[in-house]
Amino acid sequence: MDAELFLADLEAKPEALEGLALLLERGDPFEGLPDGFERIVFLGMGSSRYAAGVAA
Repeated sequence: MDAELFLADLEAKPEALEGLALLLERGDPFEGLPDGFERIVFLGMGSSRYAAGVAA
């Protein structure tokens, strides 16, 4: 693990979460997807894996 990259990732989270909140305020984040999908797979590693599980 690279501690500097990990720190940069943590410092970027507030901006990323704010962007996600704005997207969700606009409505369904999946409405722009093409028709015909039967399912969507959320992937993640480490703590992202747990976030993907919550989103799913």
